[in-house]
Amino acid sequence: MANKLKPFTCTYRFEGRPIGITVEARSWEEVSARLRAIGTTAIVNGEQIAEFDAFPGMTFTKRGLRKLLRFVRRIAR
Repeated sequence: MANKLKPFTCTYRFEGRPIGITVEARSWEEVSARLRAIGTTAIVNGEQIAEFDAFPGMTFTKRGLRKLLRFVRRIAR
């Protein structure tokens, strides 16, 4: 199995409508396992308010961004 993650386009239905998402995985088997994990272990961390490549692959919720800013301020002292 290669180590590089590839984007897989996935679709599910919600309230009768198809919804598309992208899931990164190394193979078809892994993307299926990741989707099953989402269905059984996913939690909502908050509304996404920003996405940028300061830390590639990371997005921030309002709460997460506040925590990051507190951390940066603390280490900047």
